[in-house]
Amino acid sequence: MSRISIKEAQLVKKIKDVVACLQKESHSVQVKKTEDCFTVLTSVNTHTLNEHLLDYSESIVIEKWTAEEKPTVTLEFVTRQFLQAKTLLSAAQIADLCSQLPKKWSVYAPMVLFGTGSYDLKNWQALFAQVDSLAYFEAIAPLFQGQITHFAINRPIVEEDIMRRPFNLIPLYGDFGPKPCHQSYSSPTQNDLEQGFWCHTIQNRIYQTWAPRYTMFSRGNIREKKRLLQEYPDLQSTMVVDLYAGIGYFTLSYLANGATLFCWEINRWSIEGLVRGLSKNKHKYRLISRSESISEDMILQDMKNGVRAFVFFESNEYAFERLECLSRIPLSHINLGLLPTLKPSWPIARRLAQKSACNTKVHVHENIHVQEFDALTNEVSAYFDGSSHLEKVKTFAPDVWHVVVDVETTCGNN
Repeated sequence: MSRISIKEAQLVKKIKDVVACLQKESHSVQVKKTEDCFTVLTSVNTHTLNEHLLDYSESIVIEKWTAEEKPTVTLEFVTRQFLQAKTLLSAAQIADLCSQLPKKWSVYAPMVLFGTGSYDLKNWQALFAQVDSLAYFEAIAPLFQGQITHFAINRPIVEEDIMRRPFNLIPLYGDFGPKPCHQSYSSPTQNDLEQGFWCHTIQNRIYQTWAPRYTMFSRGNIREKKRLLQEYPDLQSTMVVDLYAGIGYFTLSYLANGATLFCWEINRWSIEGLVRGLSKNKHKYRLISRSESISEDMILQDMKNGVRAFVFFESNEYAFERLECLSRIPLSHINLGLLPTLKPSWPIARRLAQKSACNTKVHVHENIHVQEFDALTNEVSAYFDGSSHLEKVKTFAPDVWHVVVDVETTCGNN
């Protein structure tokens, strides 16, 4: 446990962002304001903090934080106070409800997102049918860092939905925008996009935004994003293709390392999140619809004018056709990030790699059982004719992993 004392107000957000990346818990970074400084409380040890906050050493003090200093106002404490004041429940009933409180959550300003198995349980739903749930969430909102205006429960994405839409999101508090319908999901108007509720997060110092009622966000991909940033730090003068861009999960990481991006996405809500993220991270972009044509001269002129990302709002089946106009493609990476499987896009990636003017690393994402690791690695190596390496990203179920197989194709042997 550590405490960071910050003398300058303008450094608070920077310190919080660093600590948020280092923390393993889902809880938000806590900040207290005193008369002469701001205090950040965190479970990250002092040694790690000293290493990562060296640039701010003259303006901050890092010291151990004893258990006695830990804030006593917890979610359970506030919940008990609320239930005792607003209901006629017995002590046993209150204890039962408190036992079902969420133990962890994610804060995506200005929203707190809970997992299933808490406020969606029968006891809590019965309570909310009898008491003012809005008053309850207003009571707990100050527990979370920042101006929290929305609470929701996140349920798993329907794997069969190729657009990765959060059909099962349960809003608890706050205005999440117009209730979704087929039209607003598949073909939103500009007014739909503006009226929708948007939240954001910062991972690895990269800003990402999305509309949680219409677009998924995978927090667990942070490990893979960090790996890309660390292993491929210099992508200047190279091009990268992302066939499943989403809101920019991996696109924004490649851009941060200097690459020029060609990315494809079919979900209009994800496109909106991506271009907002591009703007916030100060990357100039061009959005291209299926009806628009492109040429090598146009692309090269855009690049001269500072365009870093070419975003295609269409199926990635047109990716090779789109890039065929380029006479030279120094294609350093091709990202295939759709789960649970993306084998239908393997032929597209192979054709693009064969057109590359340099060695190309293809990143193949899959959900597979541990017993299939070797078989998948060998299959990817054979298909793309290159050496492969498998990275484990996160678990989905017992012995089922989200993995990435990196395979490098050699220029001249394609």
